[in-house]
Amino acid sequence: MKTLARKSKMVSFRLKPEEYQRFLITCETLGVPSVSELARTAVCHLNTTGQPPTVESLCTQIQELRDQLSILTSEIMKLSQQIESR
Repeated sequence: MKTLARKSKMVSFRLKPEEYQRFLITCETLGVPSVSELARTAVCHLNTTGQPPTVESLCTQIQELRDQLSILTSEIMKLSQQIESR
């Protein structure tokens, strides 16, 4: 299982108010928890593929993250049950 690396570096950029509102709407539409996560996912996709992300590719990556989170949650529940049963 992969270990989650702690994020320790920060990158910032400025947006016009209307750009920020579009980012927020995109986050809500895609189910992304934050503008930071949306930007990180988009830039990682660009670095990996050399192509700007499409909405479909972002949705796929977000679904993969949700699936991994679900697996992680399930494993934590199993471990908790094992600890409680001792």
